[in-house]
This record gives sequence, C-alpha cells and structure tokens, in this order.
Amino acid sequence: MEHTGTEAAVATELVRRSAVVTRNWPADEVVGAQDAVNALLGCPDACPGQYYFDLRARASLHLRSEDVAMLRRQREDRMRLEHLHFVRQQLHDAPELLLIDHLLRKPTEAASVDVAHFWRLHRAIRDGTRWWYPLMEALDGLSSGGPDGAEWAVRVLVETLKRAAPELVDQHGLRKLADHLSNFEEEGADP
Repeated sequence: MEHTGTEAAVATELVRRSAVVTRNWPADEVVGAQDAVNALLGCPDACPGQYYFDLRARASLHLRSEDVAMLRRQREDRMRLEHLHFVRQQLHDAPELLLIDHLLRKPTEAASVDVAHFWRLHRAIRDGTRWWYPLMEALDGLSSGGPDGAEWAVRVLVETLKRAAPELVDQHGLRKLADHLSNFEEEGADP
C-alpha cells in the first residue's frame, strides 16, 4: 500500500514540476515544451516529502496534428489582430509611422511615394472612427424605424447636403432625388 502512495507522490511531483514549465509554452509548441520539461525532469531532484532521492524522468507530450494546426492559426489570427490594432493606433497618433513602415517594406518606392495619400488615409480613419461610424449607426437606426425609415434617413442626408453644399447635390446626380423629397415636404405628404 505504501508503494502506491509513493508512486502517487512521485507522479504528483512530476506533474507539478512539468506544469511549471508547460504553462510558459503555447499549446501548439509541443516539441519545445517537451524538450523544456525533459530538461527539467532529467536533472536529479529530491521529493519534498522525502519519498525519493535522485529522481529522473522523461516525458512525452502529444497533440494531434489537426489540433496543432488549429492552435497555430488561432495564435496567428490573434497576432494579426493585435498588429492591426497597433497599426490603427499608430495611424491615429503618428501617421508618419505608417509611411515609414511602407518605405521599409518597399524602399524602391521612396522617390515616388505619395505622402499626401498617407495623410488622407490617416484623416479618413481618424474621422471615420470619430464621426462617420457613429453617424452611420444613427442613420441605420433611423432607417430601420418602420416601413418609411430608409426614405427618412435619405431625406435627412439629402436635405442636409442641399443646405450645406448644394453644388455637391448636382455634382453627384442627386438633384432629382432632392427635388422628389422636397415635393413631399411642400405637399405635406409622408415620404
């Protein structure tokens, strides 16, 4: 009976020592984790409860190849997402870093790069986050507010555009729509 207790104590200690090492390794890096565990378990050590002295062990870690592939894809996806968040933040804070990154990746384009393009991209993303996305969400809420909601949303946009920049109404071919919507207002009809 004591033999079973000793085996259990040894197994518990090996698992504890192995866990200290494996928690620092990504799950998909089985070979590296196994080597690290075996480096630790290959060194002689004594059991805290004095059940053994000079214990050495060898572990073999396994993970199905499909699971390794899935875990690697997940890690790559997380890294890509973190990179995109980083790039977005840098574009907000220091848009010149995006230009520098572009030039580092494609140094042959240094003489022909359009710096204004990077500044326009910076403003578009900054303004999109600050103004356009919330505005589009509000218009989406207005347009989903009943059977005539979409027309009300268009009316709000076109009327605002007519007042703020009437030349854009003509430039973008919205005059017929603007007149149609104005007729509804003049007649007092619903859209």
